[in-house]
Amino acid sequence: MEFLADADGNLYFTEIKARIVIGHPIPELLTGIDLVCEQLRCAAGEPLDLDQESIRQHLEGRAGYAMQVRINAEDPWRNYLPSPGTLERFRLPGGMNVRVDTYGFVGCTVPVRYDSLLAKVVVKGSTRTQALLRMRRALEDFKIVGVQTNLPLHLHILNDPDFAAGRYDTAFLWRHKMGMSAADAEMRRDLAAAAAVAYVLRSGMARPVQPAHAQSGWHRSSRTIPG
Repeated sequence: MEFLADADGNLYFTEIKARIVIGHPIPELLTGIDLVCEQLRCAAGEPLDLDQESIRQHLEGRAGYAMQVRINAEDPWRNYLPSPGTLERFRLPGGMNVRVDTYGFVGCTVPVRYDSLLAKVVVKGSTRTQALLRMRRALEDFKIVGVQTNLPLHLHILNDPDFAAGRYDTAFLWRHKMGMSAADAEMRRDLAAAAAVAYVLRSGMARPVQPAHAQSGWHRSSRTIPG
């Protein structure tokens, strides 16, 4: 079940997902239960040996915290435009309590079609601060070359004092302008305009021009079969 919470702590129901969800690594890390394995066992007709009382969140003697980040092949600075291509470099983060689910490898092609999800990075810690610092370090170690990704956006969020203090909501990105100052936004707009003008000029130079004597169309009409 998914809910949204407002600033006063009121919960608002959004939906029920009666299936394995993209965030399933989080409870797997906190409980030690392989949810995909249990799902396959149920589909095979085997009994579910788990009950609610046997499921416990455990990490270093405390309940623990887990955090997941979705790495997408997209450009957040261009309205999340998908960025297909070939992975020229793909170095995964590692270390204690760091998990990466991905299909990527060096030479792998990120397709034009389908979802732009490239990897999921999941970490856990005994406190939220520890989980946050661990995620920050993991994303700094994650190297991807060949396609644009939202790694810089995630790092910006993790480094934001409000997010670190737990002060965020659904308008967080808009309120913080995704890490761009007004000067940055103006510079990007000017660069985009200059790139567009350069593209138009280059395209015009490369476009073949039909000779004037061939523009009358007489040669096409002369081939028309009389009806």
